[in-house]
Amino acid sequence: MRVVEILGYYVRGFLMGLADSVPGISGGTIAFVTGIYAKLIDNLYIISEFFKKHLWKLKFRFLFKELDWLFLIFLGAGIISAVIVMGHTMVMLLASHRAMVWATFAGLVVGSLYVVAREVKFSLRVLLAGTVPGFVLGFLIMSSGVSHLPNTALNVFIAGAIAICAMILPGISGSTVLVILNQYEHIMSLIKMISSNPFDSPIWAYIHIGAFLLGILIGLLSFVRLLHYLLKKAYNWTMATLTGLMVGVLPVFWPWMENGKFVLPAEGEVLYATLLFVAGAIFIIVLQRILPADKM
Repeated sequence: MRVVEILGYYVRGFLMGLADSVPGISGGTIAFVTGIYAKLIDNLYIISEFFKKHLWKLKFRFLFKELDWLFLIFLGAGIISAVIVMGHTMVMLLASHRAMVWATFAGLVVGSLYVVAREVKFSLRVLLAGTVPGFVLGFLIMSSGVSHLPNTALNVFIAGAIAICAMILPGISGSTVLVILNQYEHIMSLIKMISSNPFDSPIWAYIHIGAFLLGILIGLLSFVRLLHYLLKKAYNWTMATLTGLMVGVLPVFWPWMENGKFVLPAEGEVLYATLLFVAGAIFIIVLQRILPADKM
């Protein structure tokens, strides 16, 4: 039975890695709909507690005692495997089938929105104080458009720190944040480059990946404490805000964009894009039906 459980962690991690590698759905959403979100946040909170209170005293027994190591190791292995796979795949897909890829992403977002919204006990007060502010924030993020930040180590670090906050939320995708910050394709190309030719890749590629991972670590350890508190103390309000946020950013997933502007689709693309959109939404909804959603 333990083997089946461990395999389940790896599969969930692989799905999370796939989600975190594409703009549209966050790994946090996958963790939420597959029933491991509370366990994930609790373990990440324990790690943040170690860095805050025990690292300087070298109390490593705290980690060995409190963490679910098998859960983290196999979940992490699944995430890393998927990220490497997608680092190769997404570069090619975006180059040859960009509109179809974005249509699929849009479907994934709508499916995720349905899953998250089901968890909210809506009332007028929750709508006005939670969902509407979330929508306004999401709309402001979306309307800001894709930035033109250069692909420097500092910008990659900042992008990693911000994106990881979205990646662990059941809602907006961290990769969406990377797209908005103009770092998504750069990071995917780096992953492809280093995983394909680890000994021939330029030193700057390793510096950029290192900066990105450092940003992820710092952002994760900082944000998970706030998220842990909000989900424990204000679960309904938090989920309502995330629902509004997801609605607000939906327009950024319009499949046909040129230089940040909406354009009409090419002839013959609408049908295929619609089918992929529906398939993406159904995938998330079916996944949530198969595996129970998790609550804090």
